[in-house]
Amino acid sequence: QPAAKLLESIGGLEIIEQMLPRAEAIEQTVTSDYLLLLDVLNSQGAACAVPTKLFDYARTGRPILAVTAKDGPVDRILARSELAHTCLYMTDRDCEIDEKLLKCLSGAPAHTQAGIWFEEQFNGRSQALTIGSLLDAILSDRHRLKDARSSAAPCSSL
Repeated sequence: QPAAKLLESIGGLEIIEQMLPRAEAIEQTVTSDYLLLLDVLNSQGAACAVPTKLFDYARTGRPILAVTAKDGPVDRILARSELAHTCLYMTDRDCEIDEKLLKCLSGAPAHTQAGIWFEEQFNGRSQALTIGSLLDAILSDRHRLKDARSSAAPCSSL
């Protein structure tokens, strides 16, 4: 925690320990210079889910500092997103973490927008259309199966 204390003392980190109302939490997020994303890792250090906060952060365009698993879902999404980001991996050596942090925090934070790939993959409208198509296919198959059963010759009784 010495690094956190040092960052707090120079105004580079603000830790809010109380639960904030959602509106206030969103305000804090959109006015922050950098956003910290702590990934959900299992006991082996592998990522098994994508924190929804990633999508909230993407909307802000603020640079994201993610602590995640190398080649995990968050790492792969950020790599293709075109968002300003830095990933720190559990396997990074201390000197690598230092270099990444210095590079990330040097200069003015770059605000970026997610690219086309991100928008296409995670757009709610596109996802709803995909789910709708899947449901249509399932229902269509179900109706065909029902029609096939009803048109089949009755079983003879012995």
